[in-house]
Formats: sequence, C-alpha cells, structure tokens
Amino acid sequence: ALATLTLCLVLLLATVEIFAAGVVLLVASGYRHEPATLDLAVTLTRWCAPFLLAATLASLLAAVLNSRRHFTAAALAPVAAAAFVVAVLFGLAASGPGDPARAAWIAAAAVGVSGFVHLAFVGAAVIRTPGALRLTRPRASAQTRRLLLTAGPVLAVSGAAQVMILASTQVASFT
Repeated sequence: ALATLTLCLVLLLATVEIFAAGVVLLVASGYRHEPATLDLAVTLTRWCAPFLLAATLASLLAAVLNSRRHFTAAALAPVAAAAFVVAVLFGLAASGPGDPARAAWIAAAAVGVSGFVHLAFVGAAVIRTPGALRLTRPRASAQTRRLLLTAGPVLAVSGAAQVMILASTQVASFT
C-alpha cells in the first residue's frame, strides 16, 4: 500500500508542478489581473509543492515507526524540519533588506527542502528499525483498493480546515 500511495503522491506532485498556474488561479483567481503577482505565486507554488510529497511520505513512515513503538524520531522530525526553515529565515534576516521576491523564493525553497529534511529524519529511523518496512513494487491489491476507498471520506472530512483556508485565500486574492 505504501508503494501505491507513493506513486499516487508523485503523480499528484507532477500534476501540480506542470499545472501550477492553473492551481494558483483555482486557489486565488484574483491574481488573474495581476500578472507579476500571479507569476510570483506560480513560482513559489512550484518551490513549495515538493513539501507536500515529502511530508506526506514522512507521516506515513512515522506511522510505521509509531506502530513499532519507536516514537522519538517521529516526534522530532517535524521539529528538525521547522528548525531548518527557521535557520534559513534567520539567515535571510541577518543578510539585511534585499529584494523581497528573492527572499520569497529562498523562503519557499526552504519550505520545499524542509519536507525532505523531515522525510530523511524519519526515513533514517525506519531503516534502523528491523522489520519495519519492506520496499515493494506498487500494485493494486484488494487491500490497497479498500484502503484508498475508505481513506477518501476520511480525508474529505479531515480537510475541512484546509477548505476554509482555501476560501479565505480566494477572498484575499481580490484585495
């Protein structure tokens, strides 16, 4: 199931990267009339989007660790990722005022990379945990199909807060 979910996530990330302009306009259609803001939002989306792939995979691996009663790495990995972003932001602040667009690109890249910091932290712990994970080729077994079918409604319900954030972003894009 993990291999299939990983494949789905990679395909989703590729779609977001390719159609980033459409994604931004879907979320913030008010930028349609501001080409410079739209271009910046598309660029920043492309830099930040890998975070979603890496953080989601890290969360799945953290669940594997938790099921093996190995809690430390799963708990500290988000802290390591956040510390990375904070260090980059402190570096930006220490470098003094500069081009705001460049600072935004660096911050967005830091967010994208922080997902992989999170994934590396948890992944290293999984590798050290005997019997915790075995890499397999993605396949659509009955168990995987059942997981994907039952996860859909759960994800929809758990995403209520994100829907509110999207609605707020849409409204803010017109101001």
